[in-house]
Amino acid sequence: MSSSPDDISKWQVIYPNYINSKKKKSEGRRIGKEKCCENPNLSEMKEICDHFNIPCVLQKDKGYPRDFLTPGRIKVQIKKEDGSLANNDIPNKYQLQIKMGTMIPKLKSRNVQPSNNTNSKKKKKGKKRR
Repeated sequence: MSSSPDDISKWQVIYPNYINSKKKKSEGRRIGKEKCCENPNLSEMKEICDHFNIPCVLQKDKGYPRDFLTPGRIKVQIKKEDGSLANNDIPNKYQLQIKMGTMIPKLKSRNVQPSNNTNSKKKKKGKKRR
């Protein structure tokens, strides 16, 4: 079997559970909690790969075997077919996971501030006094 440029079967797989701080090690987390982020999604992971110019493919129909309720995975090409690195700052999958875990919380899509509505005061519920 010859490997073509479109052959992604040899690329590395990263599931969102690998970098989710809400998961335990037994549930699939691969890096330390201090380096993880809370509930990452595929689009955020792809955004980080695009930032580092690492080729990636989203596979939304695949699921993590330990947690089938979390859909999707991302396949990344850390090393090119000639053996050189796609990005010299990221030599392996572990380093990419650490970069994802530390950079995803800083994304603009994560830092949306809720609007302060002064009209949304809670009314007291209970019996009226006479």
